Amino acid sequence: MQQNIKKRLEEINRNGLHLETGALIDQSFENYKKIALMAGLAFLIMVIIIFVFLIGGVSVFYGLERYVQDFSHLEQNGISRNFIIVSALVNTVIAAITAPFSAGIIKMSSDADNNREFSVGTAFEYYKSTKFIPVFTASLIIALTSALIGALLQLLNMNFVGTFVSMIISFLTCLTLPLIILGNLSVKDAIIHSIALVNKAPLTVLLALIVAFIGALTGLIAFCLGVFFTIPYIYCMYYTIYKNIFGSDESEIEDIGRYDSF
Repeated sequence: MQQNIKKRLEEINRNGLHLETGALIDQSFENYKKIALMAGLAFLIMVIIIFVFLIGGVSVFYGLERYVQDFSHLEQNGISRNFIIVSALVNTVIAAITAPFSAGIIKMSSDADNNREFSVGTAFEYYKSTKFIPVFTASLIIALTSALIGALLQLLNMNFVGTFVSMIISFLTCLTLPLIILGNLSVKDAIIHSIALVNKAPLTVLLALIVAFIGALTGLIAFCLGVFFTIPYIYCMYYTIYKNIFGSDESEIEDIGRYDSF
């Protein structure tokens, strides 16, 4: 599988990358309908777990009352340096810890697309997989880079620029997890190739992700709880973009042997 990925990457470097936004939207939506219920339930479970640990973590390391007080006085007193740093660290930790879950939703999309069995548990598979370390590491690197740049710009009162830069980083690295779990690439190669691939067809990928983001937000209409069942559409789009670049391997199985993290 890894050799096929590398051959395809060489071909793309020679001939370019051709994707169609309409095809990406149609395919991702058809796939999303297959996983919507189970992925939504998995998201609901994950949010509850994160909320419990987040409250506990903030209480222990920062002080819940102090965090709430700082948050409630943002407009009046401005954002304190400590609040910015703690928020950046919290966001980084959450992104890294939830990365295996995100990878699981992408795997669920792959299973559904290839008519393999999947369940709510599929979303949590990578917490016990040999790919946990590379998935966690890649997301930690990306999240930490984004958080540090964002925090620095925020301290310089350039909040909008910081948000924009974070969005650009997320956009360019959107294929990192699929390249790790489905393409068996190392952390370094996955990040580098994700950036290179997105840059080959930036407008097409951007339009597809904007549609996916809008689709995910439609869940807010259903008393907000519906968003848990629409967010998975974004991950279906990640998988669909990957599939349209590298194809779908129906015989793909997860590597259970050694894995090079870097």
